[in-house]
Formats: sequence, C-alpha cells, structure tokens
Amino acid sequence: MTSRNARAAERCGRRAAQLLDDHDTLLIVPSDGRALAALCAATPAGVTLRGSGDAAILARLGARVSEDGDTTTIVIIEAIAAYDDGSCALPSAATPVIARARAHAIPCYVLAPAGPQPRADTLQPTPAAQIAAILTARGTYRPTMIVRHNTDPDLPLDDVIPLS
Repeated sequence: MTSRNARAAERCGRRAAQLLDDHDTLLIVPSDGRALAALCAATPAGVTLRGSGDAAILARLGARVSEDGDTTTIVIIEAIAAYDDGSCALPSAATPVIARARAHAIPCYVLAPAGPQPRADTLQPTPAAQIAAILTARGTYRPTMIVRHNTDPDLPLDDVIPLS
C-alpha cells in the first residue's frame, strides 16, 4: 500500500470511529484492510468491539468473536470496492451480517478510503439500499450521493450531505 493510500485508510478509519458513542456495540466483518485496523485502534474505550468471521483477524484487531444474542448497535465493513452508483463489493462474510442487521434495523456503514470507482459488471455488489453510508478519506456519503466524491473534489461533504 502506498503511503498516500495508507494515509487515506487511516483517515477513513478515524472518521468511522467518530460515529461511535460510549456503550455502542460495534460489529465488524474482519479483513486485512488498513481502514478497519485504524477504526479498531481509534474506537472509544466504552464501545464493545465484536466481529463475525475470522477469529485470528478479530483477535489482531482487538475484537471478540460475536456470540448469538449480542446487542449490536452499528455494523461497519471495509469494502473491496465502492462504486459510483452507491453499491459496494464486500467480503463474502458480510452478506449474512448485513441481512441480520437489516432485519433488526441496525445501520451498516462501509469503509471505502479511496472513494468510488466505475461499476464493474463482473462483481456481485451489495445494493446501495442496504448501506446506511459510505465513509471515505474525504467524507461521509449517503450511497446515492457517493458520485459527488469525484465530481465535487473540493467540497467538504460532511457538512453538505448529512446522514439523518
């Protein structure tokens, strides 16, 4: 990873940590992504960090393996890729996590440090409607507005595109 990409991943992870409040329970889908590692490192002390999937990666990130019955208040997943239509290619372990979260009205956020790219028809992306927001190094976007990441490069989008 180049130093520019590493810095973008760090900013994206720290931005995601700002979404968390004390007493939240954050569920992550483990990956070796640098943004997810930055999020885990910046998670406030009062947040319970749990994960679903690879126990070795979860342990390295400081998360415990989630058990049935845990109360999750927010889900954050690092994208393989985010697309300019708001859909995202996510790790395969994310599919059941997103389905379970949606069934319980739990928001799912996606980390995409570099922002969106044109849609690749060969991948099976998660639809934009299943994602609460996409976090990039530059800002937080509703999936339907992620195209502004590339078209308005100087705009401070955190102030322009509120999540609520």
